[in-house]
Amino acid sequence: MSLYPGGVNQRPVIAWPPATASAAEIVADIDVLTRAMDGTGPAIATAGIIDPTQTPTVPADAAVVIGTSGTTGPPKPALLPASALLAGREGACFDGTGAPGQWLLAVPPAHITGLCVMLRSLRAGYLPVPIQPGHFGPQSFVEATRRLDPSAPAHYTTLVPTQLRRVLDDPDAVAAARTYDQILVGAAPLPDVDRHRAEAMGIRIVEGYGLSETAGGCVYDGLPLPGTRLRVEDDDVTEDTGVGQGRSTGRIVIGGPRVALGYLGRPDADEDFWTDEEGVRWFRTSDHGYLDDDGRLHVVGRVDDVINTGGLKVAPTVVESAARAARIPGLLDLMVVGVPDDEWGQAITLVTVTADGHQVTLPQVRSLLADHLPGYALPRRVVNVPAIPLVGPAKPDRRAGLRLAMGHMVSL
Repeated sequence: MSLYPGGVNQRPVIAWPPATASAAEIVADIDVLTRAMDGTGPAIATAGIIDPTQTPTVPADAAVVIGTSGTTGPPKPALLPASALLAGREGACFDGTGAPGQWLLAVPPAHITGLCVMLRSLRAGYLPVPIQPGHFGPQSFVEATRRLDPSAPAHYTTLVPTQLRRVLDDPDAVAAARTYDQILVGAAPLPDVDRHRAEAMGIRIVEGYGLSETAGGCVYDGLPLPGTRLRVEDDDVTEDTGVGQGRSTGRIVIGGPRVALGYLGRPDADEDFWTDEEGVRWFRTSDHGYLDDDGRLHVVGRVDDVINTGGLKVAPTVVESAARAARIPGLLDLMVVGVPDDEWGQAITLVTVTADGHQVTLPQVRSLLADHLPGYALPRRVVNVPAIPLVGPAKPDRRAGLRLAMGHMVSL
């Protein structure tokens, strides 16, 4: 059931930022965002989410209409009030520690991660510094870092795991990364091996978790921001999914002031939103994970991504983390998908990108991972491809990865 009122309680909405605008052009036009947030201007809807000629107004409480990542279907337009976007961002930085500061904008500004970067920087009184247009790389990161205001009390940025790995592979980028008070890594689970590698290099990392439906990050290093509530519900993913130690995972449910009002014009998808008897808004996510003995949330991945192989369930992120930790020679990037298989139902398939002159083989992979994963979670196929497909703010696109794997199928 939709949670927002209809009728006369509406406000005008415009499409912003333009789909073709660069990050620098968006920052130059950032007053549009400011006016949407303080109510002096129309609400904004990211390009392609709505047709402003057909939807000239949105519920009065909504300041931003932003699309979900679209990893499991067409993006859905989440209705975010200004209060949700500002909750937890009034004080210091994103996790409530340290000083407010200026942010480097290295993720797409039309996605919730980029929108949060802009808002955090604005709340601290600084324009965000956009990275130059084009492919994110170590040199563009270094150059943008040099443009940060040295008088700012602190410097922050948000990177996705793919971007962080590119930074870690370049000495100049590593030196630039060390100058940040903290680097928030989000949009996809951060493998332990990448975090440990970054911290060993003197880079201060905080892992964030959140969604468009929760106005971005609301859980940092496993702990929720004040006012945010967490639950893990029993679901069809309630057994050991390769996590180890017999841990069961369940669907992650988030409540509190950061939860969206619902989806615009999608009553069919609003069933995962509700308001309890205390007036708290809740959202049932499509992610699964578990709470450890200290109450920290561990996000394993999307429920829809779980691979059912021989009647046992395996989270692809668990296999991916083990493969990265194994340091397979020549391996540059990877993804794990479940390819339909007559015998196993789904065969765990490692999709790899390798350096010139290298090829990852199945016997090699199974041997290197045998001590890190239960037998049923070991890959049964290896597919070598030119590049891992991405979606949104550089998230692995598993649907596209599955299609790619099936098109390049090589069972070794």
